Amino acid sequence: MALRRSNVAYALMAVGIVLLLSALFIDVRITMAVALIDEVVSLEPAWSSEAWPFEEILLIEEGRTYAVFNLTVGYYGPPEEGGNVTLSFTATETSMPRRPFNLYVLDDADFLLWSLGKEYEPLYEARGTTECHVELGLEGAYAEELHIVVEEHEEGLKPCVKLEGELVHVLRNPGSVCVLSLGHASGAIPACINLKSYKGVIHVEAKALGPGEFNLYVLESPEEAYDISRGPPSRAAYGVMGVREVSADIPCRIYVLALPFTPSLYIVSPGFIAIQNVSDEELDVKLFASVSFTTRNLVVNLALGLAGTTTLIIGLAIFLLARGKAAAK
Repeated sequence: MALRRSNVAYALMAVGIVLLLSALFIDVRITMAVALIDEVVSLEPAWSSEAWPFEEILLIEEGRTYAVFNLTVGYYGPPEEGGNVTLSFTATETSMPRRPFNLYVLDDADFLLWSLGKEYEPLYEARGTTECHVELGLEGAYAEELHIVVEEHEEGLKPCVKLEGELVHVLRNPGSVCVLSLGHASGAIPACINLKSYKGVIHVEAKALGPGEFNLYVLESPEEAYDISRGPPSRAAYGVMGVREVSADIPCRIYVLALPFTPSLYIVSPGFIAIQNVSDEELDVKLFASVSFTTRNLVVNLALGLAGTTTLIIGLAIFLLARGKAAAK
């Protein structure tokens, strides 16, 4: 009987040792997928505008042949540089009978050339008219002032011209861009101890919920989104432009901090998604983003270790009990 107990004890201790070694060296892998973003993003229209209406009567003083109305513009440029300016107005001669006039729209440099009698390039020019309507899109121009010039068409015949119109400055709307972080704290994950980084994949799905298109970029930092109005970020990990729907997988690095029964913290690099509305209307975009990575399944290792330790202790207890009874005889 004692010999049989000893054999059972040896067998249990052997199994325990095997289980403990397995807990140390076995490498069971598990793929984890974590949803980080699942929401509808509301984006304002791509452009916003400010209008400055004006109304002015231009009278040519004695001793002069022209009168000038100055418009302060500041900076404006093409849409890809952040804005543009539209100038629209009507010029009407109010004398009875009407007197013909010449009209010019000039920037600073060309106004100086015109006033000196040099060759110039007007933004608009009309001669010998009594009324005209002007529509100018000033994309790509740079000036601090525009000059609307009314000039005598016939020497000594001074016109009186009424100007009515507005200057509209169109700008990129900051509200048309939304930047979301992929940083995430999950719920409690028991029996998982980890402080590592992994190669992983960001899965992104985005779909416009109404008419309109959007651009989507995956970025390393939110600062990279500041110049989106000038074009796609040069260092974007992923980018797509002018779409209504997109699905993509982007390689990433995932940093995981997980302690037993505490929220797990996921830090993803690149870790930001920027969505830009490129339509003239408000746009809602359904956005889903998740990360997946393969990690060691410590639950299996802990279970093997616990089973090995328990089996080893039971085998050792049986062995000591058998020896004690043998010695008592």
